[in-house]
Amino acid sequence: METDWLYIAGLVIGVVAILWSNWIIFKKTLRKVGEFLVFLMDALEDNKFTEAEWAELLVRSKGIKDSIIKLTGASLGGASKGVAVFSLFTIFSSILKLLRGMPKPNDSLTPLPTIRRETTLDALHRLLTQKFPDATILNPTNVYLSDTVKSLCDISDIEAFLKQDKTNHFEYKNQAFDCDDFTFRLMGQFSTPEWAPIAKGIVWTDTHALMCFIDSNLDFWWIEPQTDNVNSKLEPWQGSRIRFILM
Repeated sequence: METDWLYIAGLVIGVVAILWSNWIIFKKTLRKVGEFLVFLMDALEDNKFTEAEWAELLVRSKGIKDSIIKLTGASLGGASKGVAVFSLFTIFSSILKLLRGMPKPNDSLTPLPTIRRETTLDALHRLLTQKFPDATILNPTNVYLSDTVKSLCDISDIEAFLKQDKTNHFEYKNQAFDCDDFTFRLMGQFSTPEWAPIAKGIVWTDTHALMCFIDSNLDFWWIEPQTDNVNSKLEPWQGSRIRFILM
């Protein structure tokens, strides 16, 4: 969706018009509108809202509405109140026009995977235990698989998903938001009806946590949630031995 800057211009004009109404309430309203616009522009970067962004958008919109209601209810002259009411209409008509074309949060994550084939739990288990025999040294159940059938898509589908996902934008914080938190967050982003059946999962190595994926050619891939890098081999800093796989 291309942003219609005419609507944004109308919003700005409406806000400026409030200046003639009530200066104190105007300043508070202007601050909220400014914060709202910054938040909206950030959300528009990926042309879709997440659930959290959509909820935040509604909260900020309500804050602006409450401020303008106070503004129009203040002790204003007839002309000033007319300007305030006109501003109210301009601001919210502009916001509504902007939001009308926005996709609702997580109605359907895009792009969606193209299912090429399916495989069984037993076949996946054999594949994983053959590729990572060290994961079964301590316990043969260190490869955990759920569901009896998994769907397989191409690695390009995963790369397209990662391109629009924002997990890698978070700041790494040791012991607070580190490798396991990045991994859980990205796995959660994949947990939708369209992506849930895909053969992907979480891996713990001897030093690190990250995600994995098996494509339609039965090739195994490592997904690094902190960088969106997809590799067929572990990088040295990611560890050398698999502790367990959860898929």
